[in-house]
Amino acid sequence: ESIAPEMMGKVFSLLMTAMTLSMPIGLLVAGPVVEVIGVNTWFFWSGVALIVNAVLCRILTRRYDKVTMKPQVD
Repeated sequence: ESIAPEMMGKVFSLLMTAMTLSMPIGLLVAGPVVEVIGVNTWFFWSGVALIVNAVLCRILTRRYDKVTMKPQVD
């Protein structure tokens, strides 16, 4: 599904708002968890989660490579 060009600004502003609002929520969750498990453990598992997320995103979006990597003909 694609987004009409005239709606791109609204879509991007909605995405930025969601990301900005999620930052303090993440800090509210991370603070107490770090107090319980420790900073080193937190950083380790955050890194593991980041790597797993990157691999999953790559696998799930691989099918779009053929569509978006086609050379454009003018």
